[in-house]
Amino acid sequence: MSHNNNDETLCCPLCGSDEYLLSEKNSMLCAECGSFFEDVDKIAIHQASIQLLVHQRLTRVGTSHAYH
Repeated sequence: MSHNNNDETLCCPLCGSDEYLLSEKNSMLCAECGSFFEDVDKIAIHQASIQLLVHQRLTRVGTSHAYH
């Protein structure tokens, strides 16, 4: 689902999944990890930095598990 800008996609700040449910009260439930967020507009303001952080964490976790 897209936010105000068509080139930005809302995703879960914790796992990076773009599969979620949005409520009429501006809450989000992630279908991947089950995390629940209120006031999604406040999260979406910093979406680009959140996506970068999630990508860095996933890359770091994937790399560290590959060598153990």
